[in-house]
Amino acid sequence: MRFGIRAGQKLEIGDMRWPLVYSSLLVLVLLCGCERHIEFGPTPKGKVLLAISFEERGRLLERLGFTNLPCSSLGRDSKGNRLFWSVSAGGEQDTNKEFLIVVTAQGAHVKPWGIGNLWPSDEGELAVWQEKKGKGFGYRMQNGEWLPEGGHPEEVAGDWILLSSLGRNQWLAKRDTPSVVAAEFPGPEDTRIHVFTDGQDVHVFVTRIWWVPDPNAKGGYAVDKESLEYQLFDFSRKERQPVRKTTLPSWTACGVEMDPETGMVVINSSPSGWRSYTLLDLNTGKRKALSDSPWKFFVKKEVAQKWIELTK
Repeated sequence: MRFGIRAGQKLEIGDMRWPLVYSSLLVLVLLCGCERHIEFGPTPKGKVLLAISFEERGRLLERLGFTNLPCSSLGRDSKGNRLFWSVSAGGEQDTNKEFLIVVTAQGAHVKPWGIGNLWPSDEGELAVWQEKKGKGFGYRMQNGEWLPEGGHPEEVAGDWILLSSLGRNQWLAKRDTPSVVAAEFPGPEDTRIHVFTDGQDVHVFVTRIWWVPDPNAKGGYAVDKESLEYQLFDFSRKERQPVRKTTLPSWTACGVEMDPETGMVVINSSPSGWRSYTLLDLNTGKRKALSDSPWKFFVKKEVAQKWIELTK
């Protein structure tokens, strides 16, 4: 790209065109850098869709003093104010070396966790964690209550928790009353659910996959059929049935991220987890292809800017 400078032309300090050219180049570089990370937004409430790579997470971990250590996948709080993931610096039984990495608009923070196999709350506190119970293990909630026998946390979203247990359907409950079923999601054994919240509005994406023996692979299985269903609950009402329930188009497989305020959802069109992402507007049906970055989060613009700054 040319900026009006002829070949062989000298740039003198007094040439007033040089600051303009330099500024243009700088703005172009900054915009290109942001475009690789920001794939949508800002929304009316100041959120953007931030794309994050393995390399960026690795660079930040190294700068925080962690190298070649097992860590969890990234997550965010329900309002988009922080990103977080856990890092294990000890052995399998050494829970004294568990840490939570939190990224906010103010920077990156390392929080000693002291316990493994856990889910954080919006405030970066323990929401649910595994603990010894009798001769085995169980899961304890922030209020001290135990999950129902055999219960396993699948997701924590704001004040809500998605739970599973062998032999029963997955169910949604308030975090402080995990035994009280707010909604239940029947389906085959391979049912994958993602939950996104905005106060009393809870958005649920239910992927159901039916498998059959694959005649072309000994002992293998193939997908017989699959579907992705979207359900919206308004728990400020007495009625516990979804106020909206729809089966999404056949090209969709999983709803992996959502901004409840705008109805924009990141769809993975591959049930096997292969990264094939599309941004879908649930209100208009319009869609846009996205990059294959492994993580995408709707976060406040200031949080995204801080992430980009920290992982350059």
